[in-house]
Amino acid sequence: MKNLDTNITSQTKDRVQKLVDDALYNYDLPGLSVGIQKDKEGPLVINSGYSNFHEKTLLTTRDIFHMASITKLLTGSAVLKLAKEGLFSLDQPLPSILPWFSMKGDPINGEEYLNITLRQILSHTAGLPDVTDYHWELEEKDDDALFRYCTSQDVKNRTLLWSPKENKFSYSNIGYELLGMVVEETSGLSFEDYVANNFFAPLQMNESTLRTYERTPNCSLKIDDLEAAGLVVPYEKDKDNHTVRVKNFPYHRGHGPSSTLTAPMADVLKWGQAFFDPHPVIKETWGNEDPWKAISPIPNNQEFIGLSWFIREENGLLFYGHEGSDDGFRSSLWVCPQEKLAIVVCANLSRAPVKKINKKVFDILQNQ
Repeated sequence: MKNLDTNITSQTKDRVQKLVDDALYNYDLPGLSVGIQKDKEGPLVINSGYSNFHEKTLLTTRDIFHMASITKLLTGSAVLKLAKEGLFSLDQPLPSILPWFSMKGDPINGEEYLNITLRQILSHTAGLPDVTDYHWELEEKDDDALFRYCTSQDVKNRTLLWSPKENKFSYSNIGYELLGMVVEETSGLSFEDYVANNFFAPLQMNESTLRTYERTPNCSLKIDDLEAAGLVVPYEKDKDNHTVRVKNFPYHRGHGPSSTLTAPMADVLKWGQAFFDPHPVIKETWGNEDPWKAISPIPNNQEFIGLSWFIREENGLLFYGHEGSDDGFRSSLWVCPQEKLAIVVCANLSRAPVKKINKKVFDILQNQ
């Protein structure tokens, strides 16, 4: 195994730029951004393409992406921190904290949903189903949106996919909305304020927010207003494979704990860098828990899930990370503590192959 050099050479930067330019063309992307944090060097951000494809507005290092499910790493960290502080145990049943939580029983699993634990929800092994419709068009922003979703028919009328005793992986955004309610019920703060106070502020992620609508003067979620506030425009492919703008920006406060982080690349790299040593904020969060301990295999993936984090081995190195996917956005964050390296890839197109690009960036760095 070849260790990475401490410094990223100018030749390597040129190779990454070529990779980004080629990927933009080959995958027909509107915009593509790659961020690299190596040890204590300043962050390196390399862009290609447009924040607004139709207006041909060039993507810049200051532009803000919707990070989608990378948000779950913040949610998981919030739950771990509160558990370390003694407000609950990860092995407590969820209803002991959220007594109003309810699902449908079923002939096979009965009411086993009453026994699912926070640890199982964090690792997507509780047997919980996934969200059926995010209703981005509703633009819900009020303080009760998360509670309304967690007590909605999309949760209450669902059944477990299987018994949590089977320790089988099944990705569930519903589970993470419920974890957000655990944060609110036990901290006395809104989910967004708890994350901002305990992670954004101490890590100086000053341009990050979970309330995207607050970026605009009138709290609008219209794409034009968000673009004026520095967010890139989200796109998808139509039936003729043309690049078209999505109808609604993917924000709904009821899905805040699973998906609503918006941030510039530099802030997400600060989050990745916090796990190198790790940062005191992270040490205070983990306690005796190890979120990077494999809990269950991911089917057909050669990866494992820990507590919020996905785990993979590549070229003899361990990587920990998360992907993000919402309407008009794809994101990929992977951290390699052995190499003190974080790589983030973001694109403003649904189903863009950002994870594949992330791996190619690492290949270039390892062979510089």
